[in-house]
Amino acid sequence: MWVAWLVLVAVGCPHSIATNSFRDSRRFVGLAARTLFRHEPPETRDAKLAAIATAFGKVGIGA
Repeated sequence: MWVAWLVLVAVGCPHSIATNSFRDSRRFVGLAARTLFRHEPPETRDAKLAAIATAFGKVGIGA
């Protein structure tokens, strides 16, 4: 459920425009994730952020 929210927030980000790269999308999703998970315990938040980074990395979208 939260994955869909992250994508919608990242796409709707004021800095997100049609000419942005996949790396930019990764950055916007990361920013949205930090906002969404800001109240989670640090170990839970960090695990979720790492999972997002891993997913982008597995499809070849670097930081």
